[in-house]
Amino acid sequence: MSERLSSNNLPLLQCAIKKDPESHKPDFLDVLSEFNAIWNTYLLSPTSHEEDLVTKAMFIAQVSHCYIKETTEFINQIIKLLDTQGPLLDADMRLTLCRALMLMRNKNLIPAITVLQLFFNLFRCPDKVLRSTLRNYIVQDIKNINKKGKNVQLNSALQNYMYIMLKDNNKATVKLSLDIIVELYNRKVWNNEKTANIITTALFCKDNNKVVVAALKFFLGSENSQDDGESDSDDDAAGMTEQRSAKDLALAYRVGKKTKKREKRMKRALNMIQDQKKKRKKVNDNNFLAIHLLNDPQDLAERLFAQLSGSKKNDIFQVKLLKLNFISQLIGIHKLFLLQFYPFLDRFLKPSQTDVTKLLLYLAQACHDIVPPDIILTSIRTIADNFINDSNNNEVIAVGLNAVREVCNRCPLSMSEDLLHDLALFKKNKDKCVSMAAQSLIGLFRAKNPQLLHRSFRGRPTVATQEVRVLNYGELDAKDYIVGAEVLPDREEEDKESDGWQSCSDDEDDDDDDDGGSWVDVSHSSDDEENDQNKPKASAEMSLEERIEKSKKLMESRILTQEDFKKIQHQQEAREKEFVRRVGSRKRKHSDGEYDNDANDKEVLPLSQIEGVYKKRKHDKESRLETVMAGREGREKFGGGRKKKSNPHASTSNTSKRKKKNFQMLKPKLIKQKNKASYHDKKEALKKVLLKNLNRRK
Repeated sequence: MSERLSSNNLPLLQCAIKKDPESHKPDFLDVLSEFNAIWNTYLLSPTSHEEDLVTKAMFIAQVSHCYIKETTEFINQIIKLLDTQGPLLDADMRLTLCRALMLMRNKNLIPAITVLQLFFNLFRCPDKVLRSTLRNYIVQDIKNINKKGKNVQLNSALQNYMYIMLKDNNKATVKLSLDIIVELYNRKVWNNEKTANIITTALFCKDNNKVVVAALKFFLGSENSQDDGESDSDDDAAGMTEQRSAKDLALAYRVGKKTKKREKRMKRALNMIQDQKKKRKKVNDNNFLAIHLLNDPQDLAERLFAQLSGSKKNDIFQVKLLKLNFISQLIGIHKLFLLQFYPFLDRFLKPSQTDVTKLLLYLAQACHDIVPPDIILTSIRTIADNFINDSNNNEVIAVGLNAVREVCNRCPLSMSEDLLHDLALFKKNKDKCVSMAAQSLIGLFRAKNPQLLHRSFRGRPTVATQEVRVLNYGELDAKDYIVGAEVLPDREEEDKESDGWQSCSDDEDDDDDDDGGSWVDVSHSSDDEENDQNKPKASAEMSLEERIEKSKKLMESRILTQEDFKKIQHQQEAREKEFVRRVGSRKRKHSDGEYDNDANDKEVLPLSQIEGVYKKRKHDKESRLETVMAGREGREKFGGGRKKKSNPHASTSNTSKRKKKNFQMLKPKLIKQKNKASYHDKKEALKKVLLKNLNRRK
């Protein structure tokens, strides 16, 4: 049996207990009894700080896994004190006791639900260091619990408790609880429907804009860009520099001397660039908006819009913009009916309105094919009256045309023929940004509804536009076949092709070899034409009914592979750009008035679709004057100018002084110089005078 150690040297006793717990159990019990004595005294004045109590509490927490039964009362004492008198305790004492509980929780001596609920209650304490420590520990502990598998029972209990915490009166508690839920969702620990619906309760917190803004940004998909925003922006900037540095590395390696060291360095840099690209691609693939997981989006949109429309005038405008953005995404993604939302937005659609491009974007996001076209037509006319007129600047007109285009892309039936003709006339505008915006609007209706355009704006019809069918309001176009599958060969055609290749057998080759020098039959062009006539008609030459019939047969007879789908997609893209062949004309590509539907049919539109300007601006008068004035700095009039002295207070040279001296003062000196002049100097002076007079006479 080992010797008993003194309680004065707790680190040595801690090391000895971990090696041999049974031998040093009496020493531990002595420390525990000393702690209980100090504890009873401390309870009389819990606001004080006891250093001896802190030291013994951390020692007991470190060796608690060796004496589980003996430390049960110790755990209950700390939990009871923090739960009942937590806000009254000394800050250092409170933080130390919490860390002791964290140590014992990590050793699975305390149930997770007990510790986590206690830590949530301690968020009410006005201690930033404690809040930050508890927040980080709660997130990490829940992540470790669900590391091997989802603990459904514990997660459900914690989520129910946090739902209650989001309705607490303490603003700091609500904000920290929301931050924890959002971080767990972003870390894919709690990324289910229940978590998303719990966060919706934070949207209706009264007098707590921080919580409302955090919840709105989470649903709008910008929460990841805030938590990881700096890193994401750094990654994007690094990606641009990586692309440039990759080219520089390749050029430097090609030009400089080839060595193994330089080759390894270049390969290492290129591998780092590839890893960064894969990392960014993985983040983008996993970006799934929580707005899709809401149980009742219609009720949520109505409640939030009622709160927005009935809000006071002194509310923050940026918060209103976030709410409008969220409501518009709810309406567009879930195809909701909130008809009073569009007239509410129409009041703000003015060129002088702050962030009017964002409001136009929200209007476009809130449009879908189930909204009554009459309501959307009113909004389009409002945009046309306020933005698209000759009294506005060209940029304002272009923004209005872009907004109308995005609205009509989601709701094509909302445009009238007369209004579309008036807007299409802006294609002839001298300003390029206006003409390009009008041309994109024309290209949209060429793809959606060519009959609504005037004949002069329809352009030459393509193979795809001939099949365009305008759906009525509420009509669905459900197909029982894959569009474009007629380009794939049938089984019969594949069998014929395979039979044709099998006919070239080895026996025939042997026969040809036996003939030795016999004539070879060469096929004529007429024979090829006959064979081409016997082949089935190409998909471009088929009628619409024939293509549909062939697509249905293909769907019933075979299973399509990824290569087949790629062929279909390639053929569809080619048909959208291929003009209908006329007699005596050749095929050419379609370039005028193109409109990319795939880039604009997204659930969330980028702001560049509204603010896009397709023109390199010329210098106006003000910018030209600024350039001229900037060029005049540092020089005198007419460009020349004398050299400036390095020291403005220094004296001038004798030569410069002589130039500025009065002639009467110089006259005696000049006479003396003239009298003393040599014969050669007098000769040269006379010569200059005669030449000068001669030039004057000429």
